[in-house]
Amino acid sequence: MIKIEMFESTDPRFETVCQIRTVVFMDEQGATVDEEFDEFDATTTQFLLLDDGVAVGVGRLFEDGHLGRLAILKRFRGKGYGRLLVQAMLDVLITKGVETAVLGAQVHAVGFYEQFGFAVYGEPFVEAGINHRSMKKSLINHG
Repeated sequence: MIKIEMFESTDPRFETVCQIRTVVFMDEQGATVDEEFDEFDATTTQFLLLDDGVAVGVGRLFEDGHLGRLAILKRFRGKGYGRLLVQAMLDVLITKGVETAVLGAQVHAVGFYEQFGFAVYGEPFVEAGINHRSMKKSLINHG
């Protein structure tokens, strides 16, 4: 059974979030501790995706509509977990009345986010040695 939990970084489950981010962003992609963990962890809502109690992926959400630190463990990629996580985060923003969602996508993941209606804007940038693109999506109901 798939479950997505939301909590603050003071919650004991944040340790699991940190473990997944360490594996994905530091071990796999070479980010440093200082690049991966920052002051924003204290002010964002953490998301933890579980499948039958097994931690699969994480993300963090800013009140202003910024999605960040989305990560799915390698053995679970390509199975739809990322879609569930992004949609859950967007649903929270919509419920809160946020008008625009934004994120910094690693270049290889731009197509993934485009499936949700995100569009690239601005100039490319490098974060933790990885090329990124800024993306945004309107959450205002046009219909």
